[in-house]
Amino acid sequence: MSILLTPTWPHAMPSLPPQIYLKHVPFISPISNSPHNESLSLEALITENEELRCKNELLQAQYNALHQRMQDSFDFCNTQMLFLAERGEAARQAMGDEWEAQKAAREAKDTDSKEVEGWKAVRNAAWEAAKVDNETALIQWEFVRATLPLKPQTEIGKRLINHTLSQWES
Repeated sequence: MSILLTPTWPHAMPSLPPQIYLKHVPFISPISNSPHNESLSLEALITENEELRCKNELLQAQYNALHQRMQDSFDFCNTQMLFLAERGEAARQAMGDEWEAQKAAREAKDTDSKEVEGWKAVRNAAWEAAKVDNETALIQWEFVRATLPLKPQTEIGKRLINHTLSQWES
């Protein structure tokens, strides 16, 4: 009945082993099996415990001595100075890189402005050349117009246009 009322599949739900297996599990079980034989006496276990404790203290003393020797041979101030020097060097390098980037940007801007000035000079020279060419062409046209008489066809065309305009006005 409980399987039918559950919102999830039964295999997705955590489950305990069936009750039949639980009655065979001993209530008091040792944490681990002792490597010693049960026939050893209490005095033997106490002496072995003391031997292990002495070995542990000896190893701890050796560890402390090595640690102290390492601390004595290591110079914290020198290391700190090295770290500060590296940090200062890194800051100087960063400032140098920033300065180089700004210098490159200024040079690029100067190059661009010089290029723009060059193009402006080319444009002004082209305008001056066009102005001179136009003035020369205008002078030549005025000279030709003043020196050469009008062609007869042009004279007839002018009279015809003037006559037509006068008729339209009246």
